[in-house]
Amino acid sequence: MSQIAVRHRNATRIFHAVRSTPGATQREIVEMSEADKSTVSTVLREFEKLGLIERVERRHSGGRGRPSEGYAISSAGGLVVGVNLRPKEIRLVLADLAGEPRAVLSRPMAENVNDIGRSIHAGIVGLMISAGLEEATLRAVGITVPGLVQTDGTVRHSPNLDWSNFNPKMQLMSETEVPVFIGNNADGAALGEILLKNPPSDRSFMLVLCDSGVGAGLVYNGELCRGDGGFAGEIGHQKIMRGGRNCICGSHGCLDAHVSNRSMMAIVCEAGIEVDEFADIVRLVEAGDPRMTGIMKDYIDAMAMGLANSVSVTGLPDVVLSGGMAAMYPHIERQLHEALKDLIHPQLLVDLRFTVGMEENRERPLGGVAIALEGCTGFAALEHAPWAPPQQREPLNSLATSGETL
Repeated sequence: MSQIAVRHRNATRIFHAVRSTPGATQREIVEMSEADKSTVSTVLREFEKLGLIERVERRHSGGRGRPSEGYAISSAGGLVVGVNLRPKEIRLVLADLAGEPRAVLSRPMAENVNDIGRSIHAGIVGLMISAGLEEATLRAVGITVPGLVQTDGTVRHSPNLDWSNFNPKMQLMSETEVPVFIGNNADGAALGEILLKNPPSDRSFMLVLCDSGVGAGLVYNGELCRGDGGFAGEIGHQKIMRGGRNCICGSHGCLDAHVSNRSMMAIVCEAGIEVDEFADIVRLVEAGDPRMTGIMKDYIDAMAMGLANSVSVTGLPDVVLSGGMAAMYPHIERQLHEALKDLIHPQLLVDLRFTVGMEENRERPLGGVAIALEGCTGFAALEHAPWAPPQQREPLNSLATSGETL
């Protein structure tokens, strides 16, 4: 691992140790981050200089002894915005540096790809105004996209958005001075599991996100594995069935074509069952609707095949379910485990466990927030913007739209 990558990892771990344990002493931060004392001291000084953290007095229990000095996220440290791009919607979440959501806003997806950056920027402005934070400044913006996202921010291919070789990051950077970071939506969800839980997770797991498409975030020892170019975890377009359903990627028989929320909506409607959203399908399954029996058998078989392949290849039997799979899992748990018995090595089956993830709350998706926090708290970020103190900007303008304050 390069020195830059090590520095970035240490900085992020140190910041989130402070975030998860307000008032932690330097010694405690060393233990939580697993970085050496000299590194922790250097990074804390840098964070303090940048206004991201502050020193706080920590009194001992019982009031005995002299107070010790600890560190906490600065109350004036700034804010971040997470942007979740979906086929028909741009969902924005304003959060503080502790990852706590402050406000949320939804906008329709821009019809013209050339207007994406402008539309996101308008949403950011509207979000801040709706939260009554006209004078606040932002540390970073994090964008999540369903599809293949290169490390330079180029969306190589997003079948769900019908984008190829398009860079929304560069578009947004032409509209704002705020540092912008971008990643795949499943990677963002996995980062949320790593960074936003208390304490931050250092376990190995595979997060499987099922929404308009299917993807995975692969985490080894608390580190997200993006792979060369950024394409690791693209499990949705593995072939699980010869001659299966047509997929929006242009192929057929993909896992995505059989289990994504979008595909399930199509399958159920083709069966003559009226539903308006994926939650309606979950309610039908929960109610034991006999019309869903055959559909769910196919769904479970397809999911089991995709999960068995993915666990076998990655060696990650700790599986975090997010999105549609998380909503469906309580109703199909027994059948899914039965289907997996014939598809996966017995030893992997012994270690296999499923949990439901924290991130994919449709109202407040935190993947973009996690990407923004990773970007503005790691020393491998952009050369200039994240490390400059927040600058006072012009008053927010008429780009504002209505938003919902939490």
